[in-house]
Amino acid sequence: MNNLRGKKLLILGGVQLACSVIKLAQQNGIYTIVVDYNEDSPAKRIADKSYLESTTDVDGIVELCKEEGIDGVFTSYIESMLPYCCIICERLKLPFYATLEQIKITSNKKSFKELCRKNEVPVIEDFNINIDDELFNVDYPVFTKPVDNSGARGMTICKNAEELKIGYQKALEFSKSKEILVEKYMDESSECVNIDYLIIDGEFYLVGVGDKSVYRTVNCTTPITSSVIYPSKFLEEYICDLNEKVITMFQTIGIRNGYIFIEAFHDKNGFHFYEMGFRIGGGQYYVMNSQMTHVNFMEMLIRYSLTGHMLPEDKFSLKLSPDLSSKCCGLVILLSVGEIASIDGLDEILALKDVVDFTQMLFVGDVLQQSDVGTLRQAFARVYIVSKSNESLKDAISKIYTLLRINNPLGENLIIKNC
Repeated sequence: MNNLRGKKLLILGGVQLACSVIKLAQQNGIYTIVVDYNEDSPAKRIADKSYLESTTDVDGIVELCKEEGIDGVFTSYIESMLPYCCIICERLKLPFYATLEQIKITSNKKSFKELCRKNEVPVIEDFNINIDDELFNVDYPVFTKPVDNSGARGMTICKNAEELKIGYQKALEFSKSKEILVEKYMDESSECVNIDYLIIDGEFYLVGVGDKSVYRTVNCTTPITSSVIYPSKFLEEYICDLNEKVITMFQTIGIRNGYIFIEAFHDKNGFHFYEMGFRIGGGQYYVMNSQMTHVNFMEMLIRYSLTGHMLPEDKFSLKLSPDLSSKCCGLVILLSVGEIASIDGLDEILALKDVVDFTQMLFVGDVLQQSDVGTLRQAFARVYIVSKSNESLKDAISKIYTLLRINNPLGENLIIKNC
């Protein structure tokens, strides 16, 4: 990205994961400015400059961009930031890969499932209910969730009518639009699958299909991601049964550039989609993929924000395939409830040859509450691993859990081992 040297990029939202955007941009000589309402957000600590400004204050950010001579506005990881970023770019006549209508369809779980049904793409069954009824025409257990939130927030497994009413109210609290989905609960007999697409000038590249493991507590709180391993054992089945149909589906809403991740279940009846993101997700699959292919998807999105093009002017031939030569894993280190008093083993983990990157979300002094259980706030860190074989991957994961200790004030290890 050397031809971008000296350009100014404004990033909406300074969450921990945004640090990877800052570092990548700075490595290529791009001047970074972070804006959000948090005085000490992680990305602000490493950005070249920052402002204390609400990311929803479109007028204020537009004026700030004009004063700073901003060349591009960018966001990722935070679903709710996408429409604001789009509007700001429209006002400033700067490029953004998505339209407001595309964001509305792809970020709303209900709208996404409607799009799937129109294009004969299978989805998880859901139920229309009147919450004021005494009895509900559903097959328990069911899963309640807001249509417009992420990070497993506001989601509940419900085994009877009383729990459904409680779960419904909880989902309402987390929904800005006050829309709720009541879905069939996919139990341990089904498996989770992640699907990733890169889109460049209308050309869709299936770049990843991964098998996701989830952590389920004994009291049936919301299952949360503990790892995603690529490539998936279902890769060939997906390519054969759904790939072309899914590409056609996204073409119907005019998507021409960007990045898509899809979350699905797989059971004896095949795949069942349930939500997606029109952005790079928190799993940061691109970190591992770039180690194997030397193609960086985040770099492409940053370039688009600054130039309106995913590729440099001297375009190179892309050779992208979901059938990877190596095995890779995005391992999520989950913690149980408690205070982090000390952390041991981080340096040893980073020294492992198969560990290619590490993103830490929680630090000494942070406290996990019971209300955090079943959400991604349980995630201490994400460890990105690339190995030559299944055996070496398993060995790397085993070493990580052996070396790392996250201790509470009593010296008890808070780590939940789920692999």
